[in-house]
Amino acid sequence: MNGVLERLREALADRYDVQTSIGQGGMATVYFACDRASGRDVAVKVLDQRVAHRILRERFLREIAVSGGLEHDHIVPIFDSGEADGLLYYVMPYLGAESLEKRLERERRLAIDETLSIGRQVAGALHYAHGRDVVHRDIKPGNILFLGGRAVVADFGVAAIRVSMDERLTQPGEVLGTPLYMSPEQAMGNWNLDPRSDVYSLGCVLYEAFAGTPPFRGSRPHAAVVRRIDEPPPRVREVRADVPKQVETALLKALSWNPTKRFSTAAEFGDALPVPGGDS
Repeated sequence: MNGVLERLREALADRYDVQTSIGQGGMATVYFACDRASGRDVAVKVLDQRVAHRILRERFLREIAVSGGLEHDHIVPIFDSGEADGLLYYVMPYLGAESLEKRLERERRLAIDETLSIGRQVAGALHYAHGRDVVHRDIKPGNILFLGGRAVVADFGVAAIRVSMDERLTQPGEVLGTPLYMSPEQAMGNWNLDPRSDVYSLGCVLYEAFAGTPPFRGSRPHAAVVRRIDEPPPRVREVRADVPKQVETALLKALSWNPTKRFSTAAEFGDALPVPGGDS
């Protein structure tokens, strides 16, 4: 870890003052830094080298550049990206914002109107990205942040661009994502994911925010994957009766094992959720 930090500091010293590690996930580590030109605080995300060596570096950089073109009120922007001393990285604003994951750890479940608002906002962000051929692939509570009273989606930097079979980021059978929230087709190693995979993941996130637990759990990640393939999606009103029936119906459709039975777009999913307390 310290070796990567020192390499990053030296390689980016002319542009960023990289200071310390502030987070680590399954595929990357995030460092706090200051942009020397603008003086603004930023977060530098460095792809884990165990992942990086399995992909074509030029393709990653090209695809992350596409993700960097996303401009939406509910998407965390990407300022910069590249390769430094063999490290693949991209730069985002440092938000210091709380994630939905932290909120759920503290509160277990959220108010219905708040969850509806999050769902509609994230669905809008995903629909915008999908319209530009970007599928997120890792929608989970940790990648939904709260900024200025709104939900914003982070980590589009490791999203997969919907490209042809001979130009793909991941290899057949390689699974990127978080087992508790990934779609069945993603869990089975299908690389050719479309927007309906993100719809499924958002359904898992919203179910957890309503119910206090993800829809499918298991003692091991593989067990959760098997359950979502073998069992019908659970009904949220069985664990929280005050959830509107309309919401349960929307979640059941979003969580269908068969992608063809889900909402075809994230916008359709968002529109199927009630407008919370006059919030559009």
